[in-house]
Amino acid sequence: MDKKTMTIIAVVAIVAIVIVAVAVVSMNPQKDTSKSDVRYALQVMGNADEDTTITSKDVTIIEEIIAGSLSFKDYPYADANNDGKVDKADVDLMKNIMERKNGTKMYVVNVDVSSADQSKYVSEVTYPLSKIVPYGVNIVEPIVAIDGGKNVAGYFAKGYPVQEASMMGEDLKGGSRSIGDAAWKNFLTLDSKVHVDAFVISYDNRAQLLDTYVDDLVAASIPLICYAAANPDGEVTAALTIGFLMGGESEKLGKKYADIYENVLDKVDTVTKKKAEADMSNYLSMIMYSSICQNDSTYNNTGAAAGGIPYYKVDSDFAQLYKGTGSTALSTVEGLSNIHADKVLNYRSIDQITSSSVVKKEIIETWEHENSKKISAKMLFEHADFDNDDFYFINNVLASPIKVAYSAHILYSDSLSKEWANSILQEFIDSGFTSYKGKTITENFITIFNYQDYLDAKA
Repeated sequence: MDKKTMTIIAVVAIVAIVIVAVAVVSMNPQKDTSKSDVRYALQVMGNADEDTTITSKDVTIIEEIIAGSLSFKDYPYADANNDGKVDKADVDLMKNIMERKNGTKMYVVNVDVSSADQSKYVSEVTYPLSKIVPYGVNIVEPIVAIDGGKNVAGYFAKGYPVQEASMMGEDLKGGSRSIGDAAWKNFLTLDSKVHVDAFVISYDNRAQLLDTYVDDLVAASIPLICYAAANPDGEVTAALTIGFLMGGESEKLGKKYADIYENVLDKVDTVTKKKAEADMSNYLSMIMYSSICQNDSTYNNTGAAAGGIPYYKVDSDFAQLYKGTGSTALSTVEGLSNIHADKVLNYRSIDQITSSSVVKKEIIETWEHENSKKISAKMLFEHADFDNDDFYFINNVLASPIKVAYSAHILYSDSLSKEWANSILQEFIDSGFTSYKGKTITENFITIFNYQDYLDAKA
């Protein structure tokens, strides 16, 4: 697959969010860790070829750099121990990494959540991670999928209890959208008892932590792991890297997560590369039932990964009106009337379900839910010029490879069938991903649904 250039999305160290240096987390400012020619990769130093795992190929690259036949500047991840040079010490460390030896110090490439340019840093963690505390739905879901729930020492909330049933540890009595001071005290008490290996958040949850609680993490020397998990590439990187750091079954599932995603992207690429730009589908992204995603919202990334063109790129007036990274709640029933996107991808997070009656209830409530301005998706659809197959809700709790597959089906239904998208979900079930195994597509999952599905549910 021809992987495209991306900004590396990975883990964040405490030093990346505070000015004060912390002894256990460091970066050599002379070393460039920004190079990556892949959309997602294992973000562990020593992964010299920047693929999805660490093998003897990485050791060979390190040895050839030492011998002078390869250049360090071309392989910045070859510095396994992150000391600014490549030498025998890196080879020695790689032996332990290759053996997945307990107690090995590993150095993980991070996103600086406090910096607008997201400069890279490297944090030190101890393998394997077995006592983490996650915060934020976007990061919890991939952790649970890769059998990481057993390594959760504590959690602030189960946003989707059926999906997250395997998440163990202490209930810290917080919220899925707000930690809360009382819950944070519970976390600090938990750490004093078990010493948490890492605090794990999604990039979109960073502000609350940085503004309120980061000093406590610094004082307790708890590494902070952060991924842009609201982005499909970032979610896959999260599953891949956290899985590797946990080891065992989690490593296998993290690698499988990335492999399935690669296959989805390959399939999409096979379809879209045959099309002229004028024949590519454009799409409008929506969330919160009846809110339009602004131009730089992460919710636009799923449609882009599925081979679509964000609507703001084809409508300059729309682009001017919807600048920003958030969303805009529509205030009139005519809110979509002047928008002529090929497709509408409306992302709605829905837990796994237990009966057909629950499916009908969720579909009806989703279409009829009114925002604070008394506007529903049903009203918007009925007053706009969209056909049933042009406007879909997509379950945002599904793993990114699955969401991208369903989005691609909606965008290019003539080439990518719903049966194909279903097969990606089925592969998650068959592969034994913890929150999927033993489930049935038709009985346990809401995937995508349109206005006709709403009418059928009402009948």
